[in-house]
Parts: sequence; structure tokens; C-alpha cells
Amino acid sequence: MENMLSEVFYRPKPEFLAQLVSFIRAESLNVVECGAGIGYFSKLLLDNGVKVCPLDIYPRENQVTEVFPVNAL
Repeated sequence: MENMLSEVFYRPKPEFLAQLVSFIRAESLNVVECGAGIGYFSKLLLDNGVKVCPLDIYPRENQVTEVFPVNAL
């Protein structure tokens, strides 16, 4: 599991990201990403002007954006 903590598991296609950002903006939504990992997807959204709060239970050293440690257990 330790090696998996630094992995990026999802790389969205540019078309999907554009559609998602368009929807989020049109609806004036904010995003909470639970299980943000290193913050890769949150960073993509932040770079496109979306307000995102990335959360994860395991702190990572190689984060691409600040991910807030949260443990709800």
C-alpha cells in the first residue's frame, strides 16, 4: 500500500475536464474531493478556476496541491 500512496490513478481526457469545469461554473458549485491522494485532480480543477477542497486520510509528501488531512473514523 505504501507505494500506492504516490500514484495518480485517474487522468481525465481534456474533453471531460472541460465539460466538468463548464458544468461546475454554470451551476456555481464548489467541490470537495474526498480521497484526493496527492491532489492531482483537484489541481486540474483549481487551475481551471474551480473552488476545490481536497481531503485525504493519508498525508502525502509529494502533493501537487495542498491536501488537507482528515480522519472521520
